[in-house]
Amino acid sequence: MKITIPEGFNTAPLFPKSCFFSVHTSEKPGLELHAQALLECGVEKIYASGGTAMYLADHGLPVIDFNVNVTGKPSIMNHRVATLGYESAGAILARRNVPQHMKELAEHCQGISPEPVTFDIVVVSIYPFRETIKSEGVDLLKAIENIDIGGPTLLREAAKNFEWVVPVPGMKLMESVISDLRQGQGISLETRILMALKTFELISRYDSAICDFLTTSTEHPHIDWEDLT
Repeated sequence: MKITIPEGFNTAPLFPKSCFFSVHTSEKPGLELHAQALLECGVEKIYASGGTAMYLADHGLPVIDFNVNVTGKPSIMNHRVATLGYESAGAILARRNVPQHMKELAEHCQGISPEPVTFDIVVVSIYPFRETIKSEGVDLLKAIENIDIGGPTLLREAAKNFEWVVPVPGMKLMESVISDLRQGQGISLETRILMALKTFELISRYDSAICDFLTTSTEHPHIDWEDLT
């Protein structure tokens, strides 16, 4: 069934002015080249948090540390609590053509930033859970610590708001985004929908891997879908 696009829904190409990066250590090499390419394509502000912000700064990129400059709160509990909050959610989920959204963004999601923050591109590589549980001698705690919470949440938010945001679930997909921008035509709605589909597919498989691991490693009986509804 084809769903009708309602009047007022943004179908125009997106010319991004801001990007947020949260990239796992295994995918950081080369990140600086993608960030530089985005700047050359018209992106004006690059946000990142934690180790990703440090990596970009160390490579001479003009990065805005999201925790330092926007939320004003540090990463805590061994990075279990880091980026998520009103500030990041508002920056991603606000519909730019809805005045009430933009008003509430300024009122509730600005943090310590001198101006409201929005992300036009959200690039996240999630923790390598499947690779971790395949490693030699992995125990339950190590597996649990590699269950990513923030990364999938940020990606889901961006994928939900593909009307205004480009979700990029992993560095391998950055080339296609940059290629579109270099052509000067912006990022089309079709591309944004495709990225959203890839995001939801990735997260679905990621969650399935976690469920399968916990089921087998704890010898817990499989839970039928009917038991949850």
